[in-house]
Amino acid sequence: MSFSQKVDKTGIEGYKGDEIVEVEETRKEEREQAEAEKSELLEKVEAEKVETAGKMIEDGLSIELIERYTGLSAEEIKLLDSNS
Repeated sequence: MSFSQKVDKTGIEGYKGDEIVEVEETRKEEREQAEAEKSELLEKVEAEKVETAGKMIEDGLSIELIERYTGLSAEEIKLLDSNS
């Protein structure tokens, strides 16, 4: 259990100045870590969409179907198709 999780359970009332600063710094670090992980995941998902769209293009599926199943725009798909 992280320090901030303990504080969440017990409240911050029992902590003094330096401890409060530490709690806030820990929470900030945890938020930054979560944002970095989220960003990394979104990049991975986007790369997988592009890879899937490329395979769909190779299989001759329509732009409309590729849009529907990947969430990519028609313009993005056309760019992928022109890069093939």
